[in-house]
Amino acid sequence: MLSVQGGPFEMGSTDGHDFEKPPHKVTLADYELGATPVTFYQFGLYCAATGRSVAASTPPWGKSGTHPVVLVSWYEAVEYLNWLSDQYGYATASTVDKTKKDPANQANDIFKWLVGRVSGAGGFRLPTEAEWEYGARGGRSGTRDKAQQTQYAGSDDLDAVGWYWKNSGDQPLYGDYDSEQVLRNNGRTHPCRLKKPNPLGLYDMSGNVYEWCWDWYDQNYYKNNPVKNPLGADSGSNRVLRGGAWYFDENCCRVAFRDFSVPGGRYFSVGFRPARTVKF
Repeated sequence: MLSVQGGPFEMGSTDGHDFEKPPHKVTLADYELGATPVTFYQFGLYCAATGRSVAASTPPWGKSGTHPVVLVSWYEAVEYLNWLSDQYGYATASTVDKTKKDPANQANDIFKWLVGRVSGAGGFRLPTEAEWEYGARGGRSGTRDKAQQTQYAGSDDLDAVGWYWKNSGDQPLYGDYDSEQVLRNNGRTHPCRLKKPNPLGLYDMSGNVYEWCWDWYDQNYYKNNPVKNPLGADSGSNRVLRGGAWYFDENCCRVAFRDFSVPGGRYFSVGFRPARTVKF
C-alpha cells in the first residue's frame, strides 16, 4: 500500500467521450492505494483460508502468482478486502448483508446483496472512482502541472506502462483493434510490475486488467458531481471499471476513460486494487 496525499485535481477530460465530461474540480482526503492489482497468489491465500477455489475459475495463463487475479466479481472483491482487513486487525470498511436486497441496485443481478461503506474505517476497501483517477494521474505530483499530465498512468506511451491489445500476446499487433486477433495472438494478462510505474509508484494502472471501483456508474454523474470526496451515484445498474485491460484498445487505457459492468459479473479482463482510508 502506497500513501497518496490528497488535494484538489481536475477530474475528467475534454477530449474523450461525453461521459468523461465536463472536467470538474474534485478534492480528496489522504488515502492509500495498492501498488499493484491484487494478484493470483494474494487472492489464493484468501481462497485457501475460506475454502473457495480460485484456480478452477482462472484461465491457464492467469494461474501464476504475480499475475493480477481475474474473474472476480465486485461482491467477491469486497469480501476479499473485508477478509484482508481482519488479517491485519483493521475495522472492516464495508458491510455485507446477503439476506437483504439492495434497493439501490437496479441491475439484472442474481445477488443484489446489501453492501454499505463504513465512513472513516481503517480497513481495506475498493477505491472510489475519483481516488482511482487521482492515483492514476500521479496524485499531487501528476496533477499540479498540466504540461506534465499524461494520457496513461505515467506516460503518453502506453507500451511503456501497460499491457493492452497490441502488446499482450506472443507478437506485437498492428492496425485497428480486433478482439478476435487478440485471442488468436494469445493475448493475456502479464505479471504485475513489468512495466514502468507512474509518479506515485503505482503499477499497471493502465492496461493489464480493468479494476473495480466502489461507485455506481452514472454517465451523467460529472454534471452534478460533489466536489469533495465523491462516492458516486446513489444507485445504478453497474459499478465503475477503470484502467483498461490486456484485451482492449488504447482508448480504454486512458486515465480519464470510464467503463462499467454489473457487480455480479466475472470477466477474464477484470481485477481490482485495494484502497484504505488513513489519517496521516
